[in-house]
Amino acid sequence: MGPCEPCSCARLGKDCLYQCDDAEAMLRPAVLCRHLLLAAFIFCLVTYAPVVGDSACTAGCHLHGTCNEELARCDCPRHRSGANCSEQLHLPSVCKKYGFDVVSCTQETPGHCLNNCTGRGRCWAGWCQCQPGFYGADCSLSLDPVTRQPVLLAGLGYRPAARGPAIYIYEVPPRFNTW
Repeated sequence: MGPCEPCSCARLGKDCLYQCDDAEAMLRPAVLCRHLLLAAFIFCLVTYAPVVGDSACTAGCHLHGTCNEELARCDCPRHRSGANCSEQLHLPSVCKKYGFDVVSCTQETPGHCLNNCTGRGRCWAGWCQCQPGFYGADCSLSLDPVTRQPVLLAGLGYRPAARGPAIYIYEVPPRFNTW
């Protein structure tokens, strides 16, 4: 095992030189074992998949992607997807989703952002990227330079109403959801 490869579950330390003292414990599906010299603990779950062969990535990763040994995954270039990057993405839908034109996927298209970013930011994929000094969902907030309090629409006399916490919802792949 080389210095850049992740250690198997039973090993730890630089170059994976230290092995779990209770080797038999490593045969059980879930275990917390201890290395006496390092006073370190290793916890292995049933789902642990050791590195097999020369690569931690799925077969064929090198054809379209780059094997990321550290994370044991295949990193895909733009326009490719899948466990080994074998799937070609349907470019027009991807470009449109992220706010680029569907012909060349290089020019930004006008997005549909809240209040058109109030002229204090640019719309990208439906989200405002605010100019320095402005913030908020539509770039309508700034800080008063004297009081350091939020000011709505910079000096026009508006003040934001107190409200509850903001809740952000992210779409993540199903494999990251836990129930």
